[in-house]
Amino acid sequence: MQTLYELLGALPDDDADRLRAAFRSAAKSSHPDNNQGDPDAAQSFRRVVRAYAILRDERQRVAYDSLLIKADQKRALSSRRKPSSRIRNMVRDAIAATVIA
Repeated sequence: MQTLYELLGALPDDDADRLRAAFRSAAKSSHPDNNQGDPDAAQSFRRVVRAYAILRDERQRVAYDSLLIKADQKRALSSRRKPSSRIRNMVRDAIAATVIA
C-alpha cells in the first residue's frame, strides 16, 4: 500500500512549498479531465486531494508520521520473527522425513 507521501510524490521531510509542488503535479496527472478513458481517475484524484489535505495540516501530518513509524517498527519486528518460523518449519520437515525414512 502506498503512503500519502508516495501518492503525492513527496518526501516526509519536504517543507510546505515542496509538498504543494508535489501535490500540484500529482493532481494534474491524476485529474479526471486528463484521464478521460480511466474510470478510476476521479477516485485517484480524490485520494491525491485527501492526501494533501492530511499532510498540509501540521497536526494531522504529525499524527500520520507517527503512525508510519509504528507501522515500520511493526513490520521490522514481524520480519525478524519470520526466520524463526522458517527454522521451525525446516526442523518439523526434517523430523517428518526422518520418521518416514
